[in-house]
Amino acid sequence: MTFSLVAYALCAISNVAQSLHLLFLQRVSKNGLSPIECLHLNSINSLPFFAINVVLFGELGPILNFPYYTDPTFIVIFVMQICLGCLLTYLLILCTSMTSAVTTTVIGGLKALFQVAVGIITLGGLSNNLTTYVGLSMSTTGVVTYLISKIREKMTAKSVDLKLVTVSTENGNEMKDENVNTECDSQNEKAELKTVKLDNV
Repeated sequence: MTFSLVAYALCAISNVAQSLHLLFLQRVSKNGLSPIECLHLNSINSLPFFAINVVLFGELGPILNFPYYTDPTFIVIFVMQICLGCLLTYLLILCTSMTSAVTTTVIGGLKALFQVAVGIITLGGLSNNLTTYVGLSMSTTGVVTYLISKIREKMTAKSVDLKLVTVSTENGNEMKDENVNTECDSQNEKAELKTVKLDNV
């Protein structure tokens, strides 16, 4: 792997665009749209840009003249790619709607680390230098730290909820005891009034 300024610039633009995309999905999902509706909206919004890129980069001709449209192997792989792409996008939207854009980004970084590890084992081609390993170590440390902090935050929230439930239960029991004592006092007062009336008679 060699350094390419254009490649790194495109990667940076891609990361910024993905971050804005996730923030948009989070905002839209909080307005009441379901993940399926967000997926539909995402497909509609992406279609014009996809069509413009196909025309501008001259890919329309090779698409129309592709010779393997009737090949069973190509059809199976093509359908699998479509299904996996739809599933990936749906899970991305679902994760964003249920958590946050930051969590989805961190999980995406974890996925990228897994892809890098698999690529090193199967394909090779990774630059064997200090900068590469420092970058991978920083990414791994960031992902693990974020996940640990979210787990602790979740456990703290659960303990606080349990304390609130316990306090509310104790308050409820105290109120019930007070109501019972009040009812007993009122019944005793009624009994005393009846006794006084009988004595007067």
